[in-house]
Amino acid sequence: MSSGTFKRYVHRAGTLATAVLMTVTSVIGTSAAREQPLRGDAQAEHLAGMVNFRRAQNHLAALEAAADRGGGSRAPGTRGFELSQAYVRKQLRNAGYEVQEQSFSFLFTQDLDARYQYPGTGEEVKIKTINFTPSTPTEGLEGTVVPVPVNGAPGCAPSDYSNLPIKGAIALVRRGGCRFTDKQKIAAGAGASAVLFYNDQPGLLYASLATPEDGLIPSGAMTAAQGEELARRAGEGTLQIRLFLRQLVENRTTSNLIAETRAGDPSHVLMVGAHLDSVPEGPGINDNGSGAAGTLELALAMARSHNPPSEKVRFAWWSAEEWGQIGSESYLKTIPAEQKAKISGYIDLSKLGSPNYIRGYLDPTDEDHSGGPVGAPGSAELQTALKRGLTRSGKPAIPLDLNGSRQADWVSFFDQSIPVAGLFSGSEGDKTAHEADLFGGEPGKPYDPCQHTPCDRTTNINQQIFGQNIRAAAYALGLLTSSGAHK
Repeated sequence: MSSGTFKRYVHRAGTLATAVLMTVTSVIGTSAAREQPLRGDAQAEHLAGMVNFRRAQNHLAALEAAADRGGGSRAPGTRGFELSQAYVRKQLRNAGYEVQEQSFSFLFTQDLDARYQYPGTGEEVKIKTINFTPSTPTEGLEGTVVPVPVNGAPGCAPSDYSNLPIKGAIALVRRGGCRFTDKQKIAAGAGASAVLFYNDQPGLLYASLATPEDGLIPSGAMTAAQGEELARRAGEGTLQIRLFLRQLVENRTTSNLIAETRAGDPSHVLMVGAHLDSVPEGPGINDNGSGAAGTLELALAMARSHNPPSEKVRFAWWSAEEWGQIGSESYLKTIPAEQKAKISGYIDLSKLGSPNYIRGYLDPTDEDHSGGPVGAPGSAELQTALKRGLTRSGKPAIPLDLNGSRQADWVSFFDQSIPVAGLFSGSEGDKTAHEADLFGGEPGKPYDPCQHTPCDRTTNINQQIFGQNIRAAAYALGLLTSSGAHK
């Protein structure tokens, strides 16, 4: 990942001019301000009322159209992503914002083949590659499946392979206890020809080795159900499979988009962001077109408001989140330390329209006493504002342990000791019976069965929770930036 380069787009006489800048501005603050600025709940309700839900739906439709015109996805480096950025940029500029672009390089990966086959029957099962895996031969790699005993840290010690017929075999290892890089290295050291990791909870497993140089043997990932089925069959007798794992790895350049209000205290900058990219396998309308559309509508709502914020609000549309939050991480590495110190908090909007939804807010204060990670001081204020936004109409909402949703851009800010919070309506995990009692829907079914697949389109969006989440975010933003809110 290289250090970023910045471009600013300014609309002048129908042309696009670029300049290297560190700040961006909007029309906010240029309109006649109220003599008596709104405060507290009044400002929060005002901003929530400025949200135009039909326009937010149009944003989703535009992102879907971008994916369709770009070959079916909005992955970085594709036409679909470029068109998505162009749409967001145009909407912001039309509202009076100046838009900053931060470019960076990253290693793009894409599955070319990821499956295993039972040689006797020809039955095939689709799985995923681990990022930076070495590829199998095109014709596949055949071997005996050897399950590694499940303990607190399966496959994390060489002794886990003691007395196992692992030489030349395909190790089957459950997630947990140590990094995938370490598990793969230990399996390779024990003599395995390949390794298959399976999840320790419902849903798909997305995983990566630390670097391409860490790839020693072909490595794949599968759901808990797939792994447990392989382990069951292997327990009934010798199980042979043919494994196909091939992955494209190439360097690509992409960029984040940033827009900031003119009004507000420049020494305190509240950030709101969402990733704009999708996986190569689908258009990514819930993941995370919904968050990107919500962030855009918040920016447009603030542009329409005549009530200036007490602190600056900086909006971000990240790239390469699906490859490990690379865009937000690159941004924080690139900006000067004095600029980073002025970020008072970050609100992440991710998967706002899951069809079998939960009404959830990130829990950086361990409100649920689950022992989850706790965010930097200031996180509680953000969390409380979002919770109030979700529940102000009397609807229930639940705190979400940070350990359960670490695949999102808030992680980059959390790791830099910046206060974080966010909204989330669920991804590939299964809804619990308790959650179904609270929110309706189907228990035991995924929150979003179209996660990372071609069916993640506008038809996959639950419009009710999508609208509720955007208005909750607007309410929280109004509350946090009302006159006198910052101390």
